[in-house]
Amino acid sequence: MLVLLALACTPNAPALAAPCAAEVTAPAWVLEGEPVTIVVRCTGPAVYEATASGLPVGASFDGRAITWTPGLDAAGTYPIAVFERPVTGGDAEVVALSIDVVDAVDAPGDVPPDPGTYLREFGLPVIHLFAESELMSEDVPATAWIDGSMHTGRMKIRGASSSNYPKPGYAVTLDDKVNLDDWGLGTPDELVLLTTFDDASYVRQKLAFDLWAEMAEHQGVARLTPRTAFVVVYLNGGFHGLFVAADRVDARFLADMGLDATGPLYKSVNHDANFRRTNAYGDPKWTLHDGYELKEGVADDWAALDALVAFTADSDAAAFASGLSAYLDPTEFMDWYLFVRFASAGDSAGKNAYLYPEPPSGRVRYAPWDMNHSFGQDWRTIRVPADAADDFRWPNEIFARLQDDPTTHAALAARWTDLTTGPFSAASLQAHLDAYDAAIDPAARRDFDKWGPDYFSYGGWAGDRQSDFLDYDGERAYLADWLAARAVWADAVAP
Repeated sequence: MLVLLALACTPNAPALAAPCAAEVTAPAWVLEGEPVTIVVRCTGPAVYEATASGLPVGASFDGRAITWTPGLDAAGTYPIAVFERPVTGGDAEVVALSIDVVDAVDAPGDVPPDPGTYLREFGLPVIHLFAESELMSEDVPATAWIDGSMHTGRMKIRGASSSNYPKPGYAVTLDDKVNLDDWGLGTPDELVLLTTFDDASYVRQKLAFDLWAEMAEHQGVARLTPRTAFVVVYLNGGFHGLFVAADRVDARFLADMGLDATGPLYKSVNHDANFRRTNAYGDPKWTLHDGYELKEGVADDWAALDALVAFTADSDAAAFASGLSAYLDPTEFMDWYLFVRFASAGDSAGKNAYLYPEPPSGRVRYAPWDMNHSFGQDWRTIRVPADAADDFRWPNEIFARLQDDPTTHAALAARWTDLTTGPFSAASLQAHLDAYDAAIDPAARRDFDKWGPDYFSYGGWAGDRQSDFLDYDGERAYLADWLAARAVWADAVAP
């Protein structure tokens, strides 16, 4: 369970000449049923006396320390104020504490937490979801408690193959907007909860989106990056697991990214989305947009995408080189290629992408999606070696053309070399892993305790993986080793 420390020692009246310097000693969180002691000292030249308000039932304060053993019904966040006043007189100063108590989900007699007060678990935000009927791939009425407030709406199971997981992902649509600026997610009325069931490290999806954002920052360019945050989900009153909350890529997302969001938005959903006139099997396509779904815009508005596919498929080398920039920013598609090449993300080189012809130019923009096949595993969790080198010509004709043209090939090599000094470096990648570990470790362990048996036995991949499954600690170590080796490989090769 979680105890957050003193936020500040701030005056609630004119400041003292010799202000109190608050010192608080507390654990990062506290679990129901476990005793906790929070020491609050005010250090300064004067002698201070203290009183406290807002203490939880059963807690006591002796002027120096709060002691408490929270019961099995005490999960939640508790704001406490400690007032420090000089004995010689003067204005009081306030030490503001927020104590988080984590639900002891497996303890006999545990009481499900109150969604209105159970805001964080192990430091991560908690989303409480209550579905009014059995969850399926179509929306059902639901309520969501977020940051202590209830929102009506609906939810459904999302994903293709992942919709069959024991712990699938979810799409949540709210009837009003919710401010999630503190989570880095803006003010959405829709959230996608990406499952971590297919990733025993729990971080691959977030690492992919963070890497795409870091590439843009490193190069000083603007890219469309879904925003993400780790969250704990309680479903119908019970702990359901650790998820990655993400933007839904839609018109609101495009507007939040500063774009005119009035155009069509396309999503590539299978390997027919290859920018050729033939499909993944080499047969003629029924339409140039085979392999795509229209997610936003006027029905059957395929003109921009069909034009890009026709141009790519029909242009000779000279026409492609001279005309591509009219259809898209070549550097953005270069970065898409470099991104999936470094991540060895074979399922995201043609499909699992959003394409948006940005008004008024109509030049097509790219946003990544569904990155579970990345960083050392494929979509069935089968291992992918750290020296795997795929040029992704088969799934993406634009990638093939960029590599074949001498000018863009040289630009690809230069961009790759530059990225190996920043986002693709071992130090940068390890920094991401360290930050994730600090944020999610206890929540991930709780999740693996719940879902690990299903992960090992899941029929969708257990027969393929056989004996090489890794638990949470093993997968973390595997991913760290893979990324370190991938950085060495990247530094030694060029596209």
